[in-house]
Order: sequence, then structure tokens, then C-alpha cells
Amino acid sequence: MIFFLSIIVIGVGIAGIVLQKNQAPTKKTVVSAQQENKSKVIVVAEATRDLQAHDILRPDDYQLRSVEINKDANDIRDISSVSASGLDGFLLLNNLSKDSAILPEMVASPNSKDFIYRSLKSDELTYAYPVMQQEDYLLSSLSRGQKVSIYIRLAEIEKDKTNSVGLVSEGNSGTSKQMKKFSLSKVTDALTILDVKKEEKKEDQRKSYNRDEPVGSIILRMNQSQLAKLRVVEKAGDILLFPADDNIANYEKYRMDEVLPQFGSVRELRGGK
Repeated sequence: MIFFLSIIVIGVGIAGIVLQKNQAPTKKTVVSAQQENKSKVIVVAEATRDLQAHDILRPDDYQLRSVEINKDANDIRDISSVSASGLDGFLLLNNLSKDSAILPEMVASPNSKDFIYRSLKSDELTYAYPVMQQEDYLLSSLSRGQKVSIYIRLAEIEKDKTNSVGLVSEGNSGTSKQMKKFSLSKVTDALTILDVKKEEKKEDQRKSYNRDEPVGSIILRMNQSQLAKLRVVEKAGDILLFPADDNIANYEKYRMDEVLPQFGSVRELRGGK
């Protein structure tokens, strides 16, 4: 009897130990689930470089980071109240140092009514660059906040090997002693795009645009000095828009002889008269 009672006691003890081990993970799981229910994840935007007020934010200006906080807590860094997908194209209202958080109160949405007005400094104005059908690729390749430069294309008249800049349209035919050569010169340094607008076709319009009518416009921000220079030269040739690239920032002018050197050699063989 004592032997069998001992076996029963040992069996009950082993069963208790096994049940206790099986119940422990369950309790931990319940505690973890309760902790998860008490937390939430917010999105924080941090500057990747020093930023200035009136900057239009680009993807390389900031980075997004997920932060877990208490469910009942309010974190002023959370940008979900202004945008769930990021701050591309938003206007920065304050100076900001690198690695600082971009708070919702520091930015203005591009969809706000006063976005354009708040984007301008005291000496700045807007300039609408008309996009013609042959340049409609600009509407899809450029975006708000991107930098562009304005160039002008002029016709150079070579007569008796003497170059002079003249107002000669591309369609005009020159004499045998005149040969048109075109040059491209920079008018402005990098300008910021405030908006890209595409014209909507009316119901009574044909499927294709008229080549003489703009298919959209690109709204640029420039100071009064830049605008004055542009107004002086804009009727002298064709105004063209190019993305501002640091690699070509030092090139102020492109001449046909530099792009097509063989064109100049042919001119030399024909003689100057």
C-alpha cells in the first residue's frame, strides 16, 4: 500500500510540474498582447540636411522613421495629421538643422489655397513658363520643388567669317554668304518649381492639341532681378527650360561649332566669300 501511494504521489507531482510549464507561456503571451494593445506606431520626419524657410521639400531633404509610443500619448512629431505618404512638395516655414524633426506646424500643404503666396519671399514673384506640345514631356518629368534653369536660343549670323548675334528666326532662309548658327545661353540660375499644371481638354476640342497652344504651364519662383533679365531677352529668341544639374552649372553657353565641330570645318572649306 505504501509503495503504491508513493507512486501516486510522484505521478501527481510530475503532472503538476508539466501543467505549470504549459501555463507559463500562455500567461506571457497574454501580458505581451496587453502591452501591444497599449501602444501605437507613429511616423516621424527628420531633416537629412540643414533646411531653410521657404524650401520646397524633396525626397532627399528628409527621411521617415517609425516610432512606437503609448497608445494614449500625443507626440507632436507625428506627421500623419498632415500626410500619410510623406512631405514631398510641402513648403517649409521654419529654418531647420540636420537631424531635427519636421513638425506638422512647420510645413504647409501644396493643396492649401495660400501655398503659392506663402512660398514667396518679399522680393520674389511667380513666372508661368508655357509648355507647348513639343515639350509636353516636361509636365511628366518635372515636379514641385525641383530646380530648373532658363536658357535662350539665339541665331548667330556668320558673314565673311565674322560672327554676330542676330534676331533671325529658324524659318528664314539666308543668302549664300550667310549661314545661321544657333547658340544656347543661360539666362537664370537654378529656379524652384512651385507647381506643374496640365491643361484639361475641353469637350469640343479635338483629340490632339494645337501646336501653337500651350498644353500646360510650370510655375517658377524668381526674384525681381531674375525676372527683369528674362523680360529683356525673352523676345530675342526661344526661351527653353532645363533641369538644373550641378554637373553643368558652369556651362553658361553652348555654341553649334562646339556641339558639331564638323559643321565649322565645312564652312572653312567653302571659303569666306
